[in-house]
Amino acid sequence: MLIFNCTKAAADFFTVTRQGKKQSPIQKPTTESVFDEGDALHPQNQWVVHVKKILRKNALVVMHVPTRYAMVFSDIKKGDWQTFVPMVLERLFNNMSLVDEEFGFGTEDQLHLMLESFLHQHSDFQFHQRSDRSVTAHINDVFWHLENQAYDIGCLPNNEEEGASFDSWSNNQLRGTKQKKDSFFPEEEMFIDWMTQYGHVDTTRIAAIRDQFTAMRRMSFGRFDSEEIEDTPLNEQHIPDEIPDNVVDLFKFKAIRK
Repeated sequence: MLIFNCTKAAADFFTVTRQGKKQSPIQKPTTESVFDEGDALHPQNQWVVHVKKILRKNALVVMHVPTRYAMVFSDIKKGDWQTFVPMVLERLFNNMSLVDEEFGFGTEDQLHLMLESFLHQHSDFQFHQRSDRSVTAHINDVFWHLENQAYDIGCLPNNEEEGASFDSWSNNQLRGTKQKKDSFFPEEEMFIDWMTQYGHVDTTRIAAIRDQFTAMRRMSFGRFDSEEIEDTPLNEQHIPDEIPDNVVDLFKFKAIRK
């Protein structure tokens, strides 16, 4: 099950009153904390959601609790959680597909099998009003960079290529948690989690994937000096020359499965 743990601001954002009746997806939590991952039969995929107004528009950051992997969304209407959920799933799968395409770990058919596995394990979702101070601190850091970019270029990233580009940049910043001994890169941790949980790869393959992430970071650091990186607007970093043709529309994909 997908669990969207909402800060108070996010819970208020997803709650509306129509014709005098309060409508909200917020439910009482069924687990004790945002760190509860359930068990093999009932896995829990925990995320924290926060919302802020930036340039008079709604900006949302959703962060995966175990890996601190973050995705940003903009201009979603208040109370429109029905649009928010499929947007999160589509962005997550497409972002993982972009990483996989960059490294060449799997075929398109294998990627679709992983999506099938993900949807099978997390066929339902819940919204709760609760959070965690450590996760919220990391979300606020993502918002800080997002606001800086928005005020610099005059707009928020859209919910397609620009949003995915910002995700890639923010998830390649070092993070640290009490749960992990060493600092880590959220994009690497999320991709490892994705390949382990839904691609069922073995430990040898995981080690090879980590080696490729390390090699690519070294290559990137050698290609750009720090001054060049600082002078490059965030919305221009990590943007592929061509948009890949394996971007998935979740609604169409689910329709094909039926």
